[in-house]
Amino acid sequence: MLLSLLSKRTLRADFRDAYGFTVRPQYLETFKEFDIIYKNKILNMLENT
Repeated sequence: MLLSLLSKRTLRADFRDAYGFTVRPQYLETFKEFDIIYKNKILNMLENT
C-alpha cells in the first residue's frame, strides 16, 4: 500500500511526453532542446519535398 501511494505521488510530479512516457524534471530542459531540434528537422524535410 505504501509503495502504491509513493508511486502515485511521484507520477504526479513527472511530466509526460507526446507518447505518454514520463519525463523527469531533471531531464525536462534536455527534452525541450531535443524537441526543438527534431521539430526543425521535420519542418526542413517537409519543405524539401
